[in-house]
Amino acid sequence: MEKKRPSPSFIVYVIAVFLLLAVVLIRFFPKPFEKAVYMDKDSMFEIVRSNEAIIRSDIAADRFDRTLQLLSSSREKPRVFHADSGCIDFYCYGWGMVVNGGYEGFYYSPWDGPANLNNIVPTDLFPDPSVPETELDRYFVREGNGWAWYEDQTEHGGDNVYYTEKICDNFWYYRLEY
Repeated sequence: MEKKRPSPSFIVYVIAVFLLLAVVLIRFFPKPFEKAVYMDKDSMFEIVRSNEAIIRSDIAADRFDRTLQLLSSSREKPRVFHADSGCIDFYCYGWGMVVNGGYEGFYYSPWDGPANLNNIVPTDLFPDPSVPETELDRYFVREGNGWAWYEDQTEHGGDNVYYTEKICDNFWYYRLEY
């Protein structure tokens, strides 16, 4: 008995189904041993320092497509906010829930000093923007290479924490914890 050969159209159909299945598997299922790499403080410092001209150009044009592309390794979709003070907040990611969470990112400060992002520090305790960096110790606790403010050290009490650290001229890293 003679064995019947598959038609050329059937062979093309099988190959097309195989390729479609391969594309679906590769696209929608993560590689089993690939570790996700997320942005962290060091990454933000590196991105700002290595791409300062691009970020400054985006600020001048008030268009942030290129900067947001630089931040694409963030855990979340990065966002840009204009603060009332004139600062520009580059939110990179957050964690937790409202009362037990936080945010990290960096900001552009036109006066090259710390900004009171989200008004976490009571206005009467936050230094005037014209206060030089050398006098920040009057308002904050020196911590690592930056400054921190802990709400539990004030008469207001609470657990909010604000940390800021200079990255380069006009750019500052921040971590807000609630």
